[in-house]
Amino acid sequence: EALPTESGRGCQFKCSFCSYPLVGKKKATYIRDYHLIREEFIRNYNEYGTTWYYLLDDTLNESEEKVKALADIVQSLPFELSWTGYNRVDLIWSKPETINWLRDSGLKSCTFGIESFHAGASKAVGKAWSGKHGKEFLIELKELWKGDITWHLAFIAGLPDETPEDIEETYKWCTKNKMYNWAIRPLAINRLPNKIWKSEFDKEYDKYGYSFPDSEKMFNWKNNIWTFEDAVKLSTRINRDSAEVCTLGNWALADLRGLGYEHSDINKVIMKDLPWIDFRIKTKEVVDHYIRKNLS
Repeated sequence: EALPTESGRGCQFKCSFCSYPLVGKKKATYIRDYHLIREEFIRNYNEYGTTWYYLLDDTLNESEEKVKALADIVQSLPFELSWTGYNRVDLIWSKPETINWLRDSGLKSCTFGIESFHAGASKAVGKAWSGKHGKEFLIELKELWKGDITWHLAFIAGLPDETPEDIEETYKWCTKNKMYNWAIRPLAINRLPNKIWKSEFDKEYDKYGYSFPDSEKMFNWKNNIWTFEDAVKLSTRINRDSAEVCTLGNWALADLRGLGYEHSDINKVIMKDLPWIDFRIKTKEVVDHYIRKNLS
């Protein structure tokens, strides 16, 4: 069974759409002691046989030092460790030495928050790199990692300047270039007054060209191109169609470890061809066993 852990907290970046807490932290802060990370890996292996992890850092590869330290830890272990988590692909591009370090660290799949390949939209969310270099470098990285490490690409529908036609083109590009796994989510702007952590879009949506025509609907934004409903409909359709060509990505690969599947058995299978009925049956068996154990 894969277990969750963290090697650091917070994020040194502050993307406009992000409402995570502890964003904008100073570099090299809130990093866990590397010796304690190694101790946890050893203890969990000795007590539970754990070899797979969800590393839940907001940005695991926030610095070269952190990636190299994790690679050194994993290479020193008496077993093979594997993990999934969040990485920023622009940092891999700017620090190419981390390409092999991430492989040495046991990375098997990760989420890259691309958000948009559109120049204007990517700039609006604080990820201008995606609109300039994203497509080119993802193809290069795919060749360098040769399928040993896969990824999930996260996109947002409804960003400033980007049209539905642009989103369709992103879907076609991902399909043509076999980008493993991707999903498009409608932009979330939350106006609820009791929300504690707010994104820049939440706080200043009008500055980015968004309005809320119906004051009773707290999430239904619109801009000069989109409505929230348009973004939901397009995202839903593309995500459904993507299951015909996508393989599993990131968290799902670790999830299935708990059902007894080996990474090599499932990481290249198209989603539509996966044994979903077996997954449901085995999930129920695991849950029933857990309940019985705790009631006994």
